[in-house]
Amino acid sequence: MASIPYREQVQRLREDAIVGAVNRLLVTKGYELMTVDEVAAEAGLSKASLYKHFTSKEELAAAAMIRLLERAIAQIAEQQRRSPQASALAQVETLVRWTLKVQLDGVTPARVRYTGVSIAFNVGGIIGGGLAPIVAQALADAGGLWLVGLYLASAGAVSFAALAMLRRPALP
Repeated sequence: MASIPYREQVQRLREDAIVGAVNRLLVTKGYELMTVDEVAAEAGLSKASLYKHFTSKEELAAAAMIRLLERAIAQIAEQQRRSPQASALAQVETLVRWTLKVQLDGVTPARVRYTGVSIAFNVGGIIGGGLAPIVAQALADAGGLWLVGLYLASAGAVSFAALAMLRRPALP
């Protein structure tokens, strides 16, 4: 395994400091109120040095999101390594617990972290997006593609029924 050159190590450490500063500011101020000047000050860099690594506020926020996604992917890989024979439900449960821990540890902004709707939305996305391929594959293996079609039609019907039951807000 080749060693990482010193310059790359320093660059990575600076970028980690910058992304850490972005995460802290996102938690305390939110994206709209966070400024590049504050990120530079929080990271202990000049604004010019910060711009050598990231060219805009949007790129800073994207880097923070990418680091969070990298952590999620690493968590999933570690989960697979620790218990490769775990059921799909156990895997989803572990991932949901990790997601909630990350949210409650302050990696996500407070307005998002404490919003029950946000947590429900995230859990629903994990369950809906994560379980659908697993269920579809199990149905295809068990009885063929017609079961997958029935599953998708049922999911669509439930979604349509939920949409139909939504109350429309009264116009002022």
